[in-house]
Amino acid sequence: MEMKNLKPVDIARILKINRSSVSLWIKGKTNARQDKIFAIAEKLNVSPSWLLGADVPFQTFQESMNNVSSDQLKDRLNEKFDQLTEDNKRLVLGYIDGIISSQKSKN
Repeated sequence: MEMKNLKPVDIARILKINRSSVSLWIKGKTNARQDKIFAIAEKLNVSPSWLLGADVPFQTFQESMNNVSSDQLKDRLNEKFDQLTEDNKRLVLGYIDGIISSQKSKN
C-alpha cells in the first residue's frame, strides 16, 4: 500500500469490502481469502506471491501472469498442490471453483 500511496480505506473501496476487513488483515488478526489476495495484487499491479511476502523478486501483476507457459503453470500448480495439507487442498479447490464461477458470470 505504501508503494501505491494507498490507505486501508482505499483498498476496501477498490475491493468493495468493509474497511474493518482490511484492517484485520493488516493487523494479522485474519487472513484475506485467496480471491481477495488475487484481486488486491491485480489492482495494485504486483505479483500475488510478492504481495504475500514470498521471497521472490518484485514483478508487476501482468509480468507474473505472463512469465510462464501453460504447461509450466500446470507443473507448478501440481507441485504446489502436492505440498498442501488435505484441508488446504480443499480450500484451493474451492477457490478455483469461485474463479470459474466468476469467469462464467463475466462471459
